Formats: sequence, C-alpha cells, structure tokens
Amino acid sequence: MRGFALSAISFVLILSLFPLLAAQRHYYKSSSESVEAALVMEKKYYADLEAKEAFEQVLSETPGGDEKQKTEKTAENLAALSILLEDSFTERGITAKTWFGTLTQNEEENIPRQSLGRGKPVECTECRSFNSKTLDWDKKIVFRSTELLFEGRVSRKGFAHTPSSARWLGRRVEFGVTFVIPGERIAWLSIMPEGFGKRG
Repeated sequence: MRGFALSAISFVLILSLFPLLAAQRHYYKSSSESVEAALVMEKKYYADLEAKEAFEQVLSETPGGDEKQKTEKTAENLAALSILLEDSFTERGITAKTWFGTLTQNEEENIPRQSLGRGKPVECTECRSFNSKTLDWDKKIVFRSTELLFEGRVSRKGFAHTPSSARWLGRRVEFGVTFVIPGERIAWLSIMPEGFGKRG
C-alpha cells in the first residue's frame, strides 16, 4: 500500500512538471525567435546605412569643374556604384535594386510586399536604373540620373540638364534601393529624398 502511495505521489509530481517543461520550451522558443528577429533587423539597419553612406560619399566627393561637368561625373560614378552595391549585397544573400525616379504612395506601400512575394525587387513604374542614358541639350549621351542631380544633391533643379527631364515635372523625386532578403522573409525600401546628398 505504501509503495502504491509513493508511486501515486511520484506520478503526480511528474504530471506537475509537464506545464513547467512546456513553459520552458515556449520560453526558449520565444527567446530564439526574438534573437532571430533582432538579427534580421540589425541586418536591415546596416544594409540601409551602407547604401545611404555610399550614395552620400559619391554625391559629396565626386570632383569636377563647373556644375554640369560635376553632375555628369557624379552620374557616371553613381552608375558604377549601383553595380558595385548590388553585387556586394548579392554575395551576402541580400537582393538589392538601385533606382531613381518617383514613387506613388501606393507603390511605396505595396512594393515591399510584392517584392517579398516574388523573391526579387519589384520596380516602380516611373523609376529608372542608374545605368540608363539619355541625350543632353547638345545631343551628347549622358546618364539619365543627371536629370535629378544638382550641385551634389538629389534635386529637381537637374531638370535643366536634359530635354527629356520634363517627365519629372510636378512629381516627388528621389533615389532609392529596394531590398529583399528571401531567406529572412523581409523586404523594404531605402529612400533618399530630394535634398539628400552633399554634406554641408
């Protein structure tokens, strides 16, 4: 009888441990998920920072003669930077697409979700690659981003550089990068608005 009582007590004690063990597993699972989420946000933060600092450096430090020459050289450097950045991020498991142009409010809200669904950056309708080109007033081929550059900043004053820049009239203009990390199920837009650029 005594043995039965001891067995019963032991059984009750074991049963009482189940909720504690379950709670412990839930705690470790939640902690693990929190750490993973924090690491993803850290990766996002530094990717965003790296892109913006790289753009700012090109806009601030590209040498040149007069405003037009400096702008054309800056646009050339931005084209090279866009390839360098995209390749660099790809090597780290991050898909990035650099662009300039204008986003609608709807696109700004939906592109991250659409990009995540497709596993690659979705392009906005009125955005262009930094490698795209156009003609200036003298019929010389120039990088099209000159249309949104002036004195080392993102600016609608750059409209004066080409005849084709009329398409940007009355629109919000910006530089940007669309990021997707497929393995982490996250996508976002890094936007550099008008006025971004040269320090000081």
